[in-house]
Amino acid sequence: MIKNRSIIYILLVITIISLCGCGTGSNAASDANVVNVTTTAASRIYQVGDIINQNGILVRINSVGNSKSNGYYENEGFKYIYVDITVQNTKKEDVPISSIVCFEMKTQDGIKCDYDFFANLNNELDTTLAPGETISDKLIFEAPKDIQSAILGVYMEYMGRTDYVELK
Repeated sequence: MIKNRSIIYILLVITIISLCGCGTGSNAASDANVVNVTTTAASRIYQVGDIINQNGILVRINSVGNSKSNGYYENEGFKYIYVDITVQNTKKEDVPISSIVCFEMKTQDGIKCDYDFFANLNNELDTTLAPGETISDKLIFEAPKDIQSAILGVYMEYMGRTDYVELK
């Protein structure tokens, strides 16, 4: 019963965010897309390969690289970047994971990179992890072609802290 509620919750959140967060594909960065990265005393900045422990949910960014377009569209002036992620549940209860809610990529200038919804349709990171379960998959983001580096926000629990991973 709890697992069904978690799945319904995840699907509801994904639906709401996907309906509200549709981008225009414009090359111009609007003020709404610029996000300042501020860390709190609890937040940390990690490197690719580090293990992030957010209250018993372990996250590791295995690798980062260029990806092919999603096959549906390709915006001029942008490229696709994959982030290979592993998540492990070391808690004693199920943990819902939503790739669109738990991970957010920004450029070095603080411009939010779009989550490529079509490329991530079959993403296995949108699930509920049982205690002790581990899952890995790649997320694909659309970023400006001239991007030099980026940062990935990792937010695994509601009202939890956001940690950041430098993507170079």
